Amino acid sequence: MTTASGQAANNRKPGWWYPWIFVGGMTIVVIVNGIMIYFALSTFTGLETRNHYEKGLAYNTNIEAARLQAAMGWQASVAYLPSADAIVATPEAREGLLEVTFRDRGSNPISGLKVDAKILRPTIEGFDQEVTFAERGEGRYGVVLKLPQAGQWEVRVVARGGEMPYQHSQRIVIP
Repeated sequence: MTTASGQAANNRKPGWWYPWIFVGGMTIVVIVNGIMIYFALSTFTGLETRNHYEKGLAYNTNIEAARLQAAMGWQASVAYLPSADAIVATPEAREGLLEVTFRDRGSNPISGLKVDAKILRPTIEGFDQEVTFAERGEGRYGVVLKLPQAGQWEVRVVARGGEMPYQHSQRIVIP
């Protein structure tokens, strides 16, 4: 159909473009989801729980061990003291004294323990270290260690010498 001026009349109904709003919105959702999937898969650090099934089965045993440990009344604290050289040195020289202090229920120092620890980088795999502490007196145990990166580290301490091993976990920040 043509009008008096010879042009074709527009046969589209009002609102013909409404379905395209839905198509455009869904396209945006698909693109955003695709970007999120890409980043989720490409940034996986590789950290996962090993032996998760066995750990789940031992859950009640672990709860009981934690209750018995709390009944011992021991207290532990972890401190990292950077060496003077490490403060002014290059980032590769993060050496310092890692010290753990043990106290009993009456705040008396606990001596004669065999203390080991695992130092973990919570976000990056491959920098973990296992160390054995030397007794320094007055319930203090220490080890000089060199950590490859600054930032947050988790120290998991196991002290043996009492009726049962005492476990303590604490995060520290390396400057």
